[in-house]
Amino acid sequence: MTRKGKLVPSERHKKLSCHGTQTTRLTTDSQLKFGDCCLQLEPAKDPVATPSGHIYSREAIVSYLLSKTQGIQEQKKQYELKISSIEQKQKNQQEQEDKKTKNKFILKDQGGIRQDISNHKSSINSKLKRKIDIETVEEGRHVLKRTSYWLADSKSSTITTNKDESILPSPPPSRPSSPNSGQPLKLKDLIPLEFKKDNDDNITCCVTGKNMSTQNVIVIKKTSQVMLKSSYDELVKGDKESSRKNMICPITGKKFKEKDVISLVKASTGFAASGIVEVKTYIPTLT
Repeated sequence: MTRKGKLVPSERHKKLSCHGTQTTRLTTDSQLKFGDCCLQLEPAKDPVATPSGHIYSREAIVSYLLSKTQGIQEQKKQYELKISSIEQKQKNQQEQEDKKTKNKFILKDQGGIRQDISNHKSSINSKLKRKIDIETVEEGRHVLKRTSYWLADSKSSTITTNKDESILPSPPPSRPSSPNSGQPLKLKDLIPLEFKKDNDDNITCCVTGKNMSTQNVIVIKKTSQVMLKSSYDELVKGDKESSRKNMICPITGKKFKEKDVISLVKASTGFAASGIVEVKTYIPTLT
């Protein structure tokens, strides 16, 4: 019950709880687990990784690249048509300007030749000392549109825009971009991943067998082996001086370079140290 027209705290909270900025804490179920496809939001099948470290199912990312490539091809066709139309328009304008320059030169060079009556109409009227209406119907409509522009019949049928059609549009990208990083992506950039799983279908490190979730994880590009970064630093790198000479995969025994090591995007949980755990939504307050 209100007192002196004011709301008690419980009533005020009930009234304002559905307005303003609402903050909700995300749980583990609402975030991706390690090994989930970033497009299908489920465990990746035939997993691959992009150079940015995001994991996808091969079928999903290939379908995405195919659809984006087809869209880019359509954009290229539209771009070429636009360029050709602009070039043709510029060519026509140049021809008209050359024609006007030529006619102007001829009129100046042959100044004694009688010009068209429309060019010296005012001089004829003054000589005859009376007004002679020699304008056509089209000329009268043109004058009416210029002087009585507020009339509905005098409005232009075309809609004018401020956009200059002669400006060349920006060309479309040469290849599709990655869904998460936005960097150009090609099929040959995809890195296949070999996931080792336990009996509970959890992804484990290929070296130590530990479950991988929120830890830092890397993949060796040449061998497709996925392991914890701590295991890589301890077993593969070892001594800094010797690691520069011998970088050998502990599983396959193949040599690789440090640039072949890609950091994968780790999973997130509902803890504050794991990533974004809160989402905010603004609902306008009714006034």
